[in-house]
Amino acid sequence: MKRRAAIGSLIVVTLAGGCELSQVSLAEPDDLVIVEVILQADDLQQTALVQRSLGLGPPPEASIRVRDEAGTAYTFLAEDPSTCLVPEDTLGFRTTRCYAWHAGPRNSFVRAGGRYSLEVETRDGRRLTGTTVVPGSFRITRPEPSRCHVPVDSTLELVWTRADDAWVYIAETRLRNIRRALAERGITIDVDPLRLVGLSISREDTTIVFPTEFGLFDRFDDTVSRALVALQKGLPPEVVADVVIAAADRNYVNWVRGGRFNPSGTVRVPSVHGSGGTGVFGSVVTRRFEAATTGPGGLPRC
Repeated sequence: MKRRAAIGSLIVVTLAGGCELSQVSLAEPDDLVIVEVILQADDLQQTALVQRSLGLGPPPEASIRVRDEAGTAYTFLAEDPSTCLVPEDTLGFRTTRCYAWHAGPRNSFVRAGGRYSLEVETRDGRRLTGTTVVPGSFRITRPEPSRCHVPVDSTLELVWTRADDAWVYIAETRLRNIRRALAERGITIDVDPLRLVGLSISREDTTIVFPTEFGLFDRFDDTVSRALVALQKGLPPEVVADVVIAAADRNYVNWVRGGRFNPSGTVRVPSVHGSGGTGVFGSVVTRRFEAATTGPGGLPRC
């Protein structure tokens, strides 16, 4: 999961009556450290982003540790920002510190259902902490195969089991070869693969229709709106879809909400607290499969 964190400031200037301006004293905004750590169950690499709220260059160097319920500490080491950020985020490369833990010969220390604590200490004396409970394990029950064939122009109801402590389920797909497939139907898009997101806003809601209910946050985007209409009835020929279902904890949901993603309010709620900083310490459990409309070719039907 490639990600970035930022906090902006809102300054309101008040005008006095008539044509005169009153003098207003504004407090200097705090230069906060912003920490973003999203644990991913079973992943062999865990990452942490550290930024500063004012964006005035990189934040101070930090020591980052995550502890499991037994008290074992896992230390995140400084990495090149490319480990944490997408290549297009050139500004983030200059203003972000990236830290990572790599499994090496060991398995991931993050397990579904586990409880973890975060400890961050910066070189300039700030100390931040947080806790997260990783959602429980779950499985996709429809489709059962991890790779399968879906007929052209047909929909598929995805179904999965409930994950304990999940706050929402986020479904994402990457549609490969979609640009050429849609061009043959007279629809032009500029991206390939096309990434679309769907959302189940309740921990009890464990179904979503593919691809009809994907693209929730893109329906008012003129660059893909015609494509989304075309996908309502299913995928065109020769398309491969990588699909991921993620069970996310409450900390994750409360932090990433914003714009059109507001399952529980419009204000971000931090889960990292301490002196001179804030941020998120969340967790997700993911399951995935691949569906193709390239013809059966030996693949079982989804």
